[in-house]
Parts: sequence; structure tokens; C-alpha cells
Amino acid sequence: VIQRLQSTLTGNSSFTIVNSDVTGGSSGSINHHKFVLFSELEIKDQGIAKNVVMSSSSNWTASDMKKIQDAVFISDQALYNAFLTNWNTMKTYAAGGMKNFNYQVFQSADKNIQAYFFPRLLNGVVDNGDTIIEILEKISDVKNATIQVAMSDWVDSRIVTVKRLIELIDKGAKVEVIAKSSAGDLVKKDLELLRSKGAYVKVLVLPVNIHTKFMLIKGVWDGQASEVIVTGTHNFTTNALKSNNEVVLLLKNNSLFKDYQDYY
Repeated sequence: VIQRLQSTLTGNSSFTIVNSDVTGGSSGSINHHKFVLFSELEIKDQGIAKNVVMSSSSNWTASDMKKIQDAVFISDQALYNAFLTNWNTMKTYAAGGMKNFNYQVFQSADKNIQAYFFPRLLNGVVDNGDTIIEILEKISDVKNATIQVAMSDWVDSRIVTVKRLIELIDKGAKVEVIAKSSAGDLVKKDLELLRSKGAYVKVLVLPVNIHTKFMLIKGVWDGQASEVIVTGTHNFTTNALKSNNEVVLLLKNNSLFKDYQDYY
């Protein structure tokens, strides 16, 4: 594929391979994005859509077509520009310097669209925050909140996420989790604890493979009654937080929420 792209792209086209040095050039830091930016798209029976962002959980591989995935298309100029800025930043640091990447956060004027671009570095140093925990911390009136998680990779070094779900169910929230059997042993142990406290927990046994990385929140979030979709490429792993180029895309009170709940 690389050779074909390099040999066929002409004119103003370009092809860039990212060799991230966040973890000293090891395979621990990768470009984990799966997004495409379209300046224009013709949509059947609707006409031309401009500044379209397509963000997905799916890699472009044959095997990923057999996994549980999701993708969103959003026509929004400000969000498009935020993704384009991130793309250009990655291109600048593609051959070296990704360790100087600065965690980028986008928020639309109405605060209904947010995007968080990783790795979570500030001036070359991991800031030790956890974006998923920060999102969960914005839930108030916990006893009337519902949290649904559909997570691909979940490692023991991010066990803080499942522990926060345990805290939420202890405070009265309704919690549901779909994960898979390759999750960390400590994570699976805490998922069983979550189940014992009344949560719906489904651990899919490979080769049934969930590859989504989304979370749905319904309740009072950031001070308002809200329906929140948290999607993108971000697994509950340390690399996703500290090393990889990733995105968490947050959509508040979007019409897609019902579609995501139905899919869940």
C-alpha cells in the first residue's frame, strides 16, 4: 500500500509516514488515528456538505471489517479546522519531534462538540491527567445518571477508569459495560465487582472482537441535563493517553445519541 501510494500520488498530493519519538522511537508510540477530512462531499438527495470530518474506531484492514466498530461524519468548519491543525502538527513532527507535541483541546462555541488530541503532553512532559476521568467527573446528580461503555482495549495501568465506574455505581448511577476477554486481569476482576454491585457487564470472548471505544452518558453533565457521546480512537490504555496520536470526540445533545444507544 505504501509503495502504491508513493508511486501514484501526483501534483499537490503528498504522503507522510509518522515515526513518533514520544517513547524514544520504540513501537510504544504510534499514530492511532482513523480520520479523514473532506473539504466537500456530495451527499445523495442532500447536495454538497462542506468541511466534513469522518472519525472512526476502525483501521483500514480486512480484519477490522469483521469487528464491532463505529464512525461519525460531522460537517462543521470549526471542528474541521481543529482536526486539520492536528493533522498538520503530526505532519510537522512526523520524522522527529513528536515528543514536543502539545495536548490539543477543541471546544465549539456552543460547547456541544469537543475534541481532545493526544498524546497528553505539555511542553514535552506528560501532565498525568486522565481525560476520561475528567469527563466522568463532570457528572452530577449521580443517582439519576446512566453510563454505558463499549471498550476495546482496557489495560491494568488504566484501572482508574473502572474504579471510577465502581464509585459512580456506589453513588447510585446505572452503569453498563461491554468489554472483551483480552482486558487486563485486574480490570476483569473489577468488572466482576462492578457486576456484583448491579451493573450490566458483558465480556465478549475472542474471537468476537469489539473494537469500539465509546461511552454514553445520560444525566446532568457539566451542569446541564445532557446526552453525551464520547467516541474516537482512545482505548483505555496508557499508550493511548501518554504516547499515541489519538482523538477523543465528544458530542453533547446530538441526534446521534439515540442511534448510539440502539447500537449499544
